[in-house]
Amino acid sequence: MKTVKRPATGSPGTQDGLRIALVNPAVWDGRAETDEHLGLAGLAAILRNAGHDVVLLDATLQDLSDAEVVDRLLVSGPQLIGVTLPYQRWVQTAVLATSTIGRAMPEAHLTVGGQFPSIECERLLRDVPELDSVVIGEGDLSLPALAEAIVSGQPMADLKGIAYRDGGRIVGTQPQELVSNLDDLPWASRDHAALAIKRNGRLGIIASRGCYARCTFCVSRAIRDLAPGAPWRGRSAKSVVDEMEQLNRDFGVTRFQFWDDQFIGPGKAGVDRVLSFCRLLKQRGNTFSFGFDCRADAVCKYPELFLSLKEAGLTHVYMGLESGSTEQLSQYGKGITTQQNLEAITTLRSLGLRVDFGFIMFDPYTTLAGLRSNLRAIRRFGSNTRQLIGTAIVPYAGTAYTKRLASDGLLRNNGFAYECDFADPRVEQILYIVRAAVLWGSDKLPLSVSPAVLYSALLDLSPNWGSVDGAARIRNFIVELERADDIYLELLEGVITLFESSPAPPESSIQEVLAPHRMALDKIFEHAEDIVIELEARGLVREPDRTPS
Repeated sequence: MKTVKRPATGSPGTQDGLRIALVNPAVWDGRAETDEHLGLAGLAAILRNAGHDVVLLDATLQDLSDAEVVDRLLVSGPQLIGVTLPYQRWVQTAVLATSTIGRAMPEAHLTVGGQFPSIECERLLRDVPELDSVVIGEGDLSLPALAEAIVSGQPMADLKGIAYRDGGRIVGTQPQELVSNLDDLPWASRDHAALAIKRNGRLGIIASRGCYARCTFCVSRAIRDLAPGAPWRGRSAKSVVDEMEQLNRDFGVTRFQFWDDQFIGPGKAGVDRVLSFCRLLKQRGNTFSFGFDCRADAVCKYPELFLSLKEAGLTHVYMGLESGSTEQLSQYGKGITTQQNLEAITTLRSLGLRVDFGFIMFDPYTTLAGLRSNLRAIRRFGSNTRQLIGTAIVPYAGTAYTKRLASDGLLRNNGFAYECDFADPRVEQILYIVRAAVLWGSDKLPLSVSPAVLYSALLDLSPNWGSVDGAARIRNFIVELERADDIYLELLEGVITLFESSPAPPESSIQEVLAPHRMALDKIFEHAEDIVIELEARGLVREPDRTPS
């Protein structure tokens, strides 16, 4: 029976434990570039409590190249290396980094985890020879068990939530149960908190796990079916507030971002938990500010809850609105209508809360009429346009939506990523035109410069911006960005009209539509240079993402 690969040389990192490295590879991730990787930070805390010596490397946050990561690993000499693979869009880059690590340190046991590995464990083990195992689903119990097995030489088959090679076969063990009581887990290790605060003046917290919705395109739905346990689990209000206060004592931070899939749990129990959270913050006299993700229907059902949240410190909310068509929302399995989306935005803004949202402007089944519906919806919803206008659905492995694309012959495999063909080639061409316009603009003003980033800068001005004039300059530019949003919408409408009148318009006609919008955007973006320089100095802006999808 196959046992866990053990290091050929060296002794355990401590008397009873191992030297372990947890690595987040260097990729461009809209959240990770200025925030700690709390998944790895939580695993580091668990492993340290179990007596292991853990090095936590976040190459994305720390701006480390693959070579620099390997250099640090060679110094620390880990016997177990765990690499998290990010969202599927960046998996190819992360897999190459993982292979580099494996070739440099062949004696260490190399394992990977994350959403994509959990779904595609067989493919990774087949195609990445440097890998020794894959952790499937949440790793809170499986990864410490793997570390213990390396020490003891325990058979792989005895572990839960692991996939591995056994001769020519790829074997998956029994599923690992989800942790039902998140309060049993230690708080995340904060190795990189100071850097995260320097980047954006806040820290992240995970107050719950999972999602109770059943969206067809979302990988969280596919992941939750891999292991027994409740689809959504929340920490107690006391545990969350206690951690916020501890982070305030340790680092002086007063701003927090909750990186939960759904901050508000289902039903009355979910509402009562959030109300307890609000009461505790106020009873203890805290003056923290925070933001989180939630569903639009939660806002519609419980508007009074958001008043309590605002009084407790809520400043901004993110919602996945996804489409301007109720029919398309139904296809996505959202269980929400466009009217509910609009009602939720109206409610939140009436409370003075900032609203950001996700939106799928293009998907392989979008029609020209559907594009117009999305265009109307974006105009009604407002904000985020420059970041959202060129977005297309990402086909995640294991989801119902991806399976539908494959069945209809619209799915293409590109390495470890998936790409789509479009049912209507006109819509696909419009997507390329719009993306080209967005990328042209991002060369002048990076896509990462959003109203949300600028509002963050207003909350934490650098000394040389700490004047009324400096704050006014940022506010004025936010107004200009909102005008740029309108111009991009006008550009999209002009291109749609062009393709409605001609299924294959000549390039000269396309450029004739684009030219006046580019001129107008040029005038706006030329005012951005000094603001971008300051944001770069604070680490809030980096090289622009070249594929806004």
